[in-house]
Amino acid sequence: MDSPHVRHLKHLAHLAHMRYIRHILHILHLLHLAYLRRRNGGWDVRYSAVVLPQEANPAWDIDAPFNTAEIVDGKLHLISDDYACYFRNSDNFKNNIGITIETRLKVINVDDLCLTIDIGDSDRHCGLIFEEDKVRLIESGGISLLYEIDTTNDYHVYRVTLKGNNIKLYIDGILRLEGILSDPYAGGGAIFFYAGYDGLNSESYWDYIYYRVDGAFAP
Repeated sequence: MDSPHVRHLKHLAHLAHMRYIRHILHILHLLHLAYLRRRNGGWDVRYSAVVLPQEANPAWDIDAPFNTAEIVDGKLHLISDDYACYFRNSDNFKNNIGITIETRLKVINVDDLCLTIDIGDSDRHCGLIFEEDKVRLIESGGISLLYEIDTTNDYHVYRVTLKGNNIKLYIDGILRLEGILSDPYAGGGAIFFYAGYDGLNSESYWDYIYYRVDGAFAP
């Protein structure tokens, strides 16, 4: 039987070994993310509408189904008259590092405050809301900003960056809105794109949704 001193040394050696294993796994994870970014043009996740979100790699989860979700001419066609939602959770969304999300879409018709991309990291969250004649950045209990644009006349590219308390919205490559977030958020990292509530209608075509979690980047 080992002496207490020997058992203590073995315990310390075991702890050191476990720390080393965790360190190696962390490095492998970072290398894997770097490989994915290079392969995906800098993005961690690229969803292009050649398949439905739940069939993509990586797949998006469904919180509630859309009335219509189909691929039409390389675009994701969504119709809903009630709450419907795709989402992805991730522990990699770190507020002090930043997140960048970009989408290209065309609104066909939408009831007010119905069609939304919601972004949350470890500390803050904000919703980008699409209406027919404007878009809004809204934080529960915090900022409410709007920019007037015809979202139905054509496809537009919307990029949101979030880092610390700072959020920015670029439309077609031009900075259009920026604000300071203040409402604490404990929901963890997640991206949602969803439609409505009871009796609210929306129809839209989505070309792609990309995001990266290594910083807040302008176009």
